[in-house]
Amino acid sequence: MKIFFKNLLFFVLDLFSSRPKDKASVLMYHSIDVNRTFFTVKPEEFARQLNYLEKNKFKVIKLSRLAELVTRGKKIDDYVCLTFDDGYLDNFTNVFPLLKKYNFPATIFLATDFIGRTMTNSQGVTLPILTIEQIKEMTDSGLVEFMPHTASHCFLNEVSPEKMEQELTEAREKVRALAGGQADILAYPWGKFNDLVVGYLKKNNWQAAVTVNEGLVDKNSDPFRLKRNSIDSSTSFVQFKGKTSGVIDNYEKIKKWLKH
Repeated sequence: MKIFFKNLLFFVLDLFSSRPKDKASVLMYHSIDVNRTFFTVKPEEFARQLNYLEKNKFKVIKLSRLAELVTRGKKIDDYVCLTFDDGYLDNFTNVFPLLKKYNFPATIFLATDFIGRTMTNSQGVTLPILTIEQIKEMTDSGLVEFMPHTASHCFLNEVSPEKMEQELTEAREKVRALAGGQADILAYPWGKFNDLVVGYLKKNNWQAAVTVNEGLVDKNSDPFRLKRNSIDSSTSFVQFKGKTSGVIDNYEKIKKWLKH
C-alpha cells in the first residue's frame, strides 16, 4: 500500500512538474543483476532507464565533470550522472555493455579492500567485486571513472580521526594506482559522515563527496554534500522519471512537511 501511494504521488506531482532549469540529478545504483538484494536493479529495467534518458535527450556526464561545474558555480542544465557504489562484478558484465551501447559515461565507487573478492551486504547476501583487470578495461574505454568508497566500507562518522585518515588515504592511493586520475570524489559509505570528515576532505584537496540524501543538485550545492537519488528494486518507472526531474525535490518537500 505504501508503494502504491508513493507511485501515485510521483504520478500526480509529474503532472504539475517540468524538467528543472540549472539542476542535475545524480543517480545512485549498486548491483545490476537478478538477485534478492534490495539495492539491485534488474538488467532489463536498467536498460529501460537508459533508453528513457537517451530518448528524452538528457546530458549524461561523469560525476567529476558535474563536481567541477558545481565547484566553479557554473550553470548546469539537464545533466544526469550515473553512479555505482561498491564496484560489483555485474557492473562489468551487465552495466558496461549498456554504457557502450548508449555511449553513456559512469562513475563507480570502489571499497578498495574488496577488489577481486566478495562483499556481503546488510541483508547477508554475498556478491563478487570487480577484478583489477576489469577495472583497467573499463577505465581504458574512457566511459568509466573510478573513485574511492573508503578501503573497508566503514562508518566514517564512528571511527577515530586516525582510522578515518587511513581509510581515505589508502582508498584514494589504490584507486589512483589502478585507474589513474585524481580519484578525489568520495562516496560516504552508508551515507554516514560528519563535519570532521568534511573538514578533512576540504583540507586535503578532495574535490567533492556524495551522500544518500535525495534531491537535485544545482550550482549552489555544497560540493561535499551532493545529493543522490537511489535507484533500487523498489524504484518504479514513474519514480525513476521523477528522480530525473523536479518531482523529486517536490516529493522531498512533502515528506519533510508530513514529518512536522
